Amino acid sequence: MMLCAMAVMALPLCKRRKLDQHGASRSKETFGLRNLGNTCYMNAVMQAYISLREFRGDLAAMPLALPAVAEGESFRCTVDILRKECSAEQLSRLLELVASASPAFRGNEQQDAHEFFLEYTNRLHDELLVARNRWLEERSSTELGN
Repeated sequence: MMLCAMAVMALPLCKRRKLDQHGASRSKETFGLRNLGNTCYMNAVMQAYISLREFRGDLAAMPLALPAVAEGESFRCTVDILRKECSAEQLSRLLELVASASPAFRGNEQQDAHEFFLEYTNRLHDELLVARNRWLEERSSTELGN
């Protein structure tokens, strides 16, 4: 729990807040992702993830507990995007990574946001599982050695 709180504090948060007509806190700052040409579907998915503060914090804190996750390309691109420190190159790289597993995302055509969400989330999940399994194997071999 402490790792999550520390990681959330390390991520940029909107500084100016105002209350809307319903009394909810809203940011006056906006954040958008560059459209690389018919990539609105990807931007919508990534902006939805950006809005999940706990997810951002947990993901940013993950390398502290499981260092191998930082080796994953999807993980690194995701963390940069969620920190709002992304460039067009990082967005392009994330799209390439997803397209490598799902050729439908190659090219410059409009796509379905839900399909991108599934492909992207599955890719990120698979990377995290590989890191977790490697950690478990290392831990197991260390315990057997003692």
